[in-house]
Amino acid sequence: MWSWFLLESPSLESISLLIASWSCVIAIIALIYTVKTFYLKSWDKFRYWYSIWTTDKGNSYIHSITIENQKDRALVIYNIFLKIWNNLYFEIENAEDKPIVIKPFEVYQQDYTPALFYTEGLTRYNSENLLKSKIHKREIFLETTTNNPRYTTLMKALRSDCVALFRPLRVFYDGKSYWYNTIYLVDCIFSNGDKSIRSFKEYERQSTNKSWFNRKLNITYSYYALQSRSSLEDFINYHIANGNWVFWSIKLVSVSVVDRHEYVDDSLWDDFRNQPKEISPINRFYFYCLCPIISKFRRLKSKRRNYRLGRKNNKLKKLAVE
Repeated sequence: MWSWFLLESPSLESISLLIASWSCVIAIIALIYTVKTFYLKSWDKFRYWYSIWTTDKGNSYIHSITIENQKDRALVIYNIFLKIWNNLYFEIENAEDKPIVIKPFEVYQQDYTPALFYTEGLTRYNSENLLKSKIHKREIFLETTTNNPRYTTLMKALRSDCVALFRPLRVFYDGKSYWYNTIYLVDCIFSNGDKSIRSFKEYERQSTNKSWFNRKLNITYSYYALQSRSSLEDFINYHIANGNWVFWSIKLVSVSVVDRHEYVDDSLWDDFRNQPKEISPINRFYFYCLCPIISKFRRLKSKRRNYRLGRKNNKLKKLAVE
């Protein structure tokens, strides 16, 4: 083709046609590049993976979440939810105080400690069978800075009386959460300035001849050492005084034993002492057809009740003035 063009004397029309063809090709490439750039810069797009673990007590919880940002713009996240079926939403992470920022094409990964249980208000719910079940459809929802239509759908759904939002209840100490069967926390300070926290579980009270910190050390704690805070503190201080706990020339200098009751409010257990309720998802017909009617009826009933209470209060005010 090009040899023919070079051998024959090109006319003005052929040169114009060639220039127009190349201009069209360049314009198409520029258009594709512009559209692709606009697509990468607009809205949010992400992929996600999550895992659900089960504790030794049989309680299921959301253990980890991985989010990959597939856009050429930062993704700012305020809340992460897991949607199960049509009406159940589980809060995975609340980052309203410190938003999560995922840079373009980067990955965010976070592991979570076991949740004591999931609650809605002051009601405790049993989510074990629901989280472990693979029958129900699941989806991740994100609250971001953009007008994410997925999150807008979530906010509209939460206005319905048939939708439930469950939040995990965790107990925190020094910025880290611990499982409910933790009885003692030991704040350790080493000679190089490092700090660490060692937790003792309830089942360890029944264990004997268990080494602490390092299996190579011939130091064991017994049933009696874990019976009270003072006994555990005396046990640790005794071995510190004898210089038994030394790790690669790093010496354990001091410890502070914290009892569970010092960082867990007992009233917390009083609020959730009732038996957990079962969670049951609803089908699509009930959710999309009957739930809107039920929600509107309840709102009208609530408005009517508030109107009557308002009229009653106005009458009492008038009588008080007279």
